[in-house]
Amino acid sequence: MDKIWALCLGVIPLFLGCRSVKPKTPMVIPLLEKATTEETEPVGKEKQSIQSFSRAFGQAQRSHPLLQAATKAVEAAKGEQIQAGLWPNPELEADVESIGGRNELKGLESIEGTLLLSQEIPLTGQLSAQKKVAYWEYKIALWKKKLTELELWRRVRIRFFEALFAQERLKLYQKLVDIAKKVRQSVAAQVRAGKVSPLEERRATLQLARVQIQLQKAEKLWEAARGRLAATIGVSKEKLPRKLQGDFFKLMTVPPAWGELVRLLESHPLLRQMDLEIARQKAVVQLESARALSDPTIRAGAQYYREAKSHAFTFGFGWPLPLWNRNQGAIQAAKANLEKLYAERQALKLDLLGELYRLQQRLAALWKQVKTMQREVLPQAEINLEATQLGYQQGKFNYLQLLDVQRTFFEIQTEYLEVLLEYHTTKAEIEAFLGVSLDQVSQQNRESK
Repeated sequence: MDKIWALCLGVIPLFLGCRSVKPKTPMVIPLLEKATTEETEPVGKEKQSIQSFSRAFGQAQRSHPLLQAATKAVEAAKGEQIQAGLWPNPELEADVESIGGRNELKGLESIEGTLLLSQEIPLTGQLSAQKKVAYWEYKIALWKKKLTELELWRRVRIRFFEALFAQERLKLYQKLVDIAKKVRQSVAAQVRAGKVSPLEERRATLQLARVQIQLQKAEKLWEAARGRLAATIGVSKEKLPRKLQGDFFKLMTVPPAWGELVRLLESHPLLRQMDLEIARQKAVVQLESARALSDPTIRAGAQYYREAKSHAFTFGFGWPLPLWNRNQGAIQAAKANLEKLYAERQALKLDLLGELYRLQQRLAALWKQVKTMQREVLPQAEINLEATQLGYQQGKFNYLQLLDVQRTFFEIQTEYLEVLLEYHTTKAEIEAFLGVSLDQVSQQNRESK
């Protein structure tokens, strides 16, 4: 019996082992690569400070639940990839006959025993195709993680600029309060000199009270913006500093032209995901085609005859015949789903093209509006304010005229901040849309020229 067990167990190593699929170079999203490069790990007390966008996004990458969930999805896909490459387990079968009969078969006198080891051999290519499907599913999970990271970048970017906007608006209203205080002091001095009516001093005091209320409102909006930013990056508001650092007033030299953005559209993250889905479906077609034939099974073992006090070896082979079921339906469905993915990719590209055109036109209009305000509107409004303040002190204008010019000046300043916020939001939408930095695109275009 020891020889029999040695023979049966010696067959097992022949059934084990398989080759692995070497992973290809992973695709990258340039915008995320740039964000990762820009992030620097702070030291000391600065480690708790999240002043810049790069640190805010770095914190979100480390702690946001969405990214953690995507990471676990990658780990799950990796486990499925490992499982897909494993051979089926061998089957050990024991059979005992001629027990407890009558006469010559009484008891164990004529017992016969058979010990069989069977193994399914993957010769039809199913295992290889199965590994390819699992490989592409793993690549899709990796890419979905990058898409989650890109969406997180977009959220943090927009929230960060909303906080910068609230911060700049707070500064504006602080400036407005300072001006209102100076105007009230100037009006009070003129009232004491008998140059203007005491009614104008009461108006100046009322105006100061109004702008102080507006300042309090701006402070609450600033705190709310800090709270939204903290929630987006996954930290408490106390970890955010009282002052954020960012280029809120910075513009691109020239926005990318439509043709430049269209050339980038082919590398759109969603289109690249569709390419991975198509590659996976091609592997599914190969898998279903391989399943047209079933894998064979071989058997090896030994039989023992007590009556003859001897043993013999047995070998067997089985292979299902593909007479009626050749997996025709599954092959047809897999091929149809592949064609469906091709069509869906084309439809997605058309939708993305329309959305990109809308965003590009909006960004170009906002950029032009900001430039116009910077070059023409803001300087002229400041000149008018200074001239009116000087003229009021000289008695050329009354208080109502001064108040009207002040109101116009701060309305223009507020509109300027709002347009800037909309510009940065639209720019962030396009960058997340394409997965590239528009500043880098503009710089590369300038260098090429």
